[in-house]
Amino acid sequence: MPLPDSSADAVVTTESEPATETAEALPAEPAAPMTADAAPAATSVTDAEVESFAAATVKVQAIDTDTTIAADLKQTQMAAAVAEAGIAPQRYNEIGQALSTDTALRTRVQTAMAKHAGHSPSDG
Repeated sequence: MPLPDSSADAVVTTESEPATETAEALPAEPAAPMTADAAPAATSVTDAEVESFAAATVKVQAIDTDTTIAADLKQTQMAAAVAEAGIAPQRYNEIGQALSTDTALRTRVQTAMAKHAGHSPSDG
């Protein structure tokens, strides 16, 4: 099951699918037609889910761009990062997909990601 499918950013799978290569600050999707059914879960994303999604995405992107990690290990590490952030892979995907149509959610996630990206695990 792939993880953030909101764009071509960091796709995490629990199977043996390859991850896509990108390293943007936020999963961004090209402009999509506005559809009422596009992201029904977006309106019910809690603050805790936003925080978990943001923390997971920061970790997933770091893993995805780390050239010292073998490609076959990245998938496992990305899935673990999502689990460690306290969000189910399916919910992570739902939120990621909702980012393309829900600008308020996108803003909430960007704010949360900025906080998480600012916390360096090394000298922090």
